[in-house]
Amino acid sequence: MFDRKLLNESIEKRIEYFERIVVNHPKMKKALNDIEDYLAVADTNNILLVCGPSGVGKTTAFCNLVKRCDRQVE
Repeated sequence: MFDRKLLNESIEKRIEYFERIVVNHPKMKKALNDIEDYLAVADTNNILLVCGPSGVGKTTAFCNLVKRCDRQVE
């Protein structure tokens, strides 16, 4: 949960606080793991297509995958 004092803060402060909150849906976590597994064995001639309706999390999944890859490189 969050500190109830946040409710007395400005709208900007509340938005700033909640923009940093990320909750992974179990299916998103599995999808990311599946993509990582696929990429681990893929050669340079493979293409991965991710498709779905607007708003389901394709871009979010890609951004999370990039973050995971960055952490592995560090």
